[in-house]
Amino acid sequence: DKVYYVSRPIIIKADQQHIECDAIIRSDAEYAVEIRNAVYSRMYFARIENSKGGCIHFNVSAHDESVAYSKFGFGVLLAKTECIKIDTANGQWCNENQFECGQFRKGKWAVYADDRSNTSVDYSCIEGNAFYNAGVEGTEKGFFLGRVTNTYIINPRHSESSHLVTTVGKCSINLLLKNVATEK
Repeated sequence: DKVYYVSRPIIIKADQQHIECDAIIRSDAEYAVEIRNAVYSRMYFARIENSKGGCIHFNVSAHDESVAYSKFGFGVLLAKTECIKIDTANGQWCNENQFECGQFRKGKWAVYADDRSNTSVDYSCIEGNAFYNAGVEGTEKGFFLGRVTNTYIINPRHSESSHLVTTVGKCSINLLLKNVATEK
């Protein structure tokens, strides 16, 4: 029943993190939570609300940072912009993560992952991520995937947003809907 108000992002930047937050996080910062480094980590957030920006920002920018082989979960995300945003700098990785999703209840995008800034490499640094049971039930649009490869969206609940998946550039998306596999 606790509510925490944050005026700047909660920054997570250490390896081997295990975080369980059963409280409500309310923010008016650009992002409520910023994850810079998470390898073999487990993080769960019950509810994040942001009246001015996004909820969770994976900001993989420094030379020694990556977000990989981790498990992230949430109950409800309410944002003004992106519920989850994934950014990588040239050659940095955000890959092989599992997202156990609850509801994307408000925002412009449920997930916004754009790897088009990686101009010096011929491959995507955002790959192999899996989103399970994503409730895309209140955002304007679902997933934006720009040059993102091997992304899995498994059993999404999609009712109110105008598009479930929007892609730009070279993408590889595996979508599993109602036990019927579709690949485009």
